[in-house]
Amino acid sequence: MQQQMQAQQVRSLAMEVGLGLLLAVAGIAMMAWVARSVTRPIQRVAALLDEIADGDGDLTRRLAYPRRDELGRLSAAFDRFLDRLQPVIAQVQQAVHDTQHSADQSQRIASRTSQGMQQQVGEIEQMATALHEMSATAQTAAHSAAQAADAARHAESATGNGVQVIERSTQGIRELASGMSDAMQRLQALTASSEQIGSVLDVILAIARQTNLLALNAAIEAARAGDAGRGFAVVADEVRGLAQRTQASVEEIGLVIANLREGTRDVTAAMQHSNSQAHHNVEQTQQALAVLAEIRQAVAIITDMNVQIACAAEEQSSVAEEINRNVEAVRNVVTTLSGEAEQSSAISQQLNGLAVRQQGLIQRFKA
Repeated sequence: MQQQMQAQQVRSLAMEVGLGLLLAVAGIAMMAWVARSVTRPIQRVAALLDEIADGDGDLTRRLAYPRRDELGRLSAAFDRFLDRLQPVIAQVQQAVHDTQHSADQSQRIASRTSQGMQQQVGEIEQMATALHEMSATAQTAAHSAAQAADAARHAESATGNGVQVIERSTQGIRELASGMSDAMQRLQALTASSEQIGSVLDVILAIARQTNLLALNAAIEAARAGDAGRGFAVVADEVRGLAQRTQASVEEIGLVIANLREGTRDVTAAMQHSNSQAHHNVEQTQQALAVLAEIRQAVAIITDMNVQIACAAEEQSSVAEEINRNVEAVRNVVTTLSGEAEQSSAISQQLNGLAVRQQGLIQRFKA
């Protein structure tokens, strides 16, 4: 009986173990089926996500999971998220493209602006140099014009002094001409007196010759008278000697008067020529006075013009200096703007680089 009971217990235990093993196998099979039914959709969804991820960010792909379980709702939610994300990414791509285009344009504009500013700085520096040179030239012209005005004033003064000297010389020449006219009149009177003296000497010479003849005749008669006429002969000889000496003296005086008349005629001719030359010199000095008066008037006009030129040159120099200061201020402003334009160009280059990087990043997604 005891053995039967043990055998029955063994069978019961065997049955329980077998049933337990069967249940265990069934549970394991059930768990495997459940796990497979759960992991298969997850693996499918994971495979679809891997395809989207491996497709270079293709946002046009969708999971399209057909089941209505939790994975289906998850897939549907992810597809809706992609539906909203795709146009946003497309807009971002367009915005990045527009940003890059704008950055390129901004960089080109900033580069052209910087080049233009630098060119303007160079041109303004050239303008400033030209204005400085023009100011220096105007100052030199003003100084030269002032010196020319002073020289013209001195020339005008010298011309006035020359006019006075010529006027005094003219007056002296006139007085000399008047004195020479008086001297000519006196020489003419002397010539007339010489002519009269010559006439008187001719009469005296004729008388001396006649006396000589009479004395000769008286001597002849005294010689004929002999001793009675000897005293008369002595007197006749004395008279004849006196007549001969008188004749010789008269002849000498005649020669002297002839020479005097010849010299007087020569002096008269020379004085007439000098008088004519003096009158001609007076006319020449009158013409010189007229020319000097015109020169003095022209010099006065030149002096006024030089003064006006000096004033205009000084004013031009002041204006050029003022313009030079304004150009210097403009150059400072343009230099500052050029520096800012270079900074803007550098910033535009940085923005362009960032836009290129953003475009490279956003192009990873296909919208």
